Amino acid sequence: MSPAGEGTAVPTDDRALAALLGRPNLPPGFERWRSVLEPRSERPTNPAEWAGALVLIESGVVEAVCRAGGQRTFQAGDLVALGWLPITRLRNPSDGPTRILALRRTGAAPTEQYLRIVPFRLGRVR
Repeated sequence: MSPAGEGTAVPTDDRALAALLGRPNLPPGFERWRSVLEPRSERPTNPAEWAGALVLIESGVVEAVCRAGGQRTFQAGDLVALGWLPITRLRNPSDGPTRILALRRTGAAPTEQYLRIVPFRLGRVR
C-alpha cells in the first residue's frame, strides 16, 4: 500500500476485493452506491447513512471525524464499517479526489447507535 495522502488507486493485492464489490450485477437483495469527495473538501454525515454497509476506499484518503472531535484516517484499499463509528463528517485532506464504494443488503436494519463494548469478566466457573 502507498502512504496516506498520495491519493493512489486500490493496491494490486486488493483489486480482487474491489472487483467483487464493484461488479456490474449484484445478487438480489444488495444495494451499492459511490461517493466522491473532492480535494480538500468535507461533508457532513452520520452513522445511519452507512448503516449495515461495507465501505471500500477505492482511491485517495478520507478522514472520518467523530462527534467527540477525534478522527481516523483511511486510505485506498481500506475496508471500513462507517456505520459503527460516531462520525459527523468525512474529510478529504489530499490534493486528489477520494472515491468511496459502499455495499449493503437492501433493507438492512440500522446498526445500534454506536458499537457498544460489553464488559467481560473472567472469573471462576461454578
